[in-house]
Amino acid sequence: MSTHTIGLLLSIGIAIWAVLTSAKDPSIYFNSHSIVLVVGGTLAVALIAYRPAELINLLKVASMVIGKRNRQSSKSVVAELVQISQSQAKAGSYLIKFPGGHPFVKDGLRLLDNQFEYEEIEAIMTSMMQERKAEFQREIEIVNTLAKYPPAFGMVGTVLGLVSMLGSIQANSTASTIGPSMAIALATTFYGLVLANYILTPLADSLSNRLRSETAERRIIIKGILLLEQQQDPVFIEEALNAHLLPHQRQQTNNDRMEAA
Repeated sequence: MSTHTIGLLLSIGIAIWAVLTSAKDPSIYFNSHSIVLVVGGTLAVALIAYRPAELINLLKVASMVIGKRNRQSSKSVVAELVQISQSQAKAGSYLIKFPGGHPFVKDGLRLLDNQFEYEEIEAIMTSMMQERKAEFQREIEIVNTLAKYPPAFGMVGTVLGLVSMLGSIQANSTASTIGPSMAIALATTFYGLVLANYILTPLADSLSNRLRSETAERRIIIKGILLLEQQQDPVFIEEALNAHLLPHQRQQTNNDRMEAA
């Protein structure tokens, strides 16, 4: 289970705990009209603002970020490129010898197999990285935009509830009759805040973190592929790529190499 999934379940658990322990009758929080207004209203605005294909792609990216467990780290990318460099002098296709691994590494190896020049490889792989970055930035923009709507619909529901409550007040109305109506009106604001701050905003932050880490990894890969094209010494390639890692990651990589020797 990924940390994103754990965090999502934990946040939902905290919200449920707060609901169950903050009122004598937790059922006042569960109002179907509030849920439909907030969730349905946000979905309706999303369909107005964006094409269905964009929203479907957002769901795919979100599920990838939340559910993917074994994404490669910068350290494993360096190790993969170093392993490839150690066999570069041997004849044969890179892709045949290394069919697995990071997808972007496979893109670079395909360019090497097709004997593209240094400048061509650099230009193509940089364009690939920029397109991937632009795609993530677009998804982040969509999520940040959608996060603005649930609180607004929550306030709409609260205003509707207050109008209905004030319209039904009679001369003999008491706090015992007004209180429950007020609670239902505020429940819509609660749903809006939960949807925006427990789901959408953390999702946008998670996508931003994923974008930063992926961009760093792809820069390392581009540099590694270019060094392979120059047929640099494997030790030089390892040191050049390790320069992109944090000190403790470099030390761990060196320890792994010594143990393997």
